[in-house]
Amino acid sequence: MTEIFKAAIEKGASDIHLKSGDVVRARIHGTLYPLTEQKLTHEQVRQIALKLIPHERDRQRVDELLDYDCSWGLPGLGRFRVNILRQRGTFSIIMRVIPIEIPTFEDLKLPGVLEKISQSERGLVLVTGVTGSGKSSTMAAMIGYINRNRQRHIVTLENPIEFLHRDQSSSITQRDVGTDTDSFQTGLRA
Repeated sequence: MTEIFKAAIEKGASDIHLKSGDVVRARIHGTLYPLTEQKLTHEQVRQIALKLIPHERDRQRVDELLDYDCSWGLPGLGRFRVNILRQRGTFSIIMRVIPIEIPTFEDLKLPGVLEKISQSERGLVLVTGVTGSGKSSTMAAMIGYINRNRQRHIVTLENPIEFLHRDQSSSITQRDVGTDTDSFQTGLRA
């Protein structure tokens, strides 16, 4: 599977789709293209799901899972936001490619007001939108901007952690809900 993931990333895929009874597909510039000729069996997709699930307690109950979100990475290749779900009694996996590099406002062609918001001392910022609209990338760009330009302690609560931030001018604490804290509510109190 590593070679398939590598090929998808090299072709510029935004998503990889694995489903029982279908070929592996990649979304490239909005269109799904087949990456393999051979269809995956239920057991093959189940085994891939087991490799992607990070926690032993969740792997032990894989056949009971209806929906499961996590992140997964291939060293030197990339990271993925993984959604494992059930459909018609079988497994389906959708993997969103997460760029290794933290995007900038310029990379994403975001409005200048976001830089101003990122300089705010107080307040609540809500980034909303439909799936695939760029919420995670926008937040990563904002955190990256603060990290490069300000001396702050940045705490994120994520499920799952997507972009991996490294300390620059700021100190960043990234907490995965379900691994590092029990819930968003508990994480906000800490």
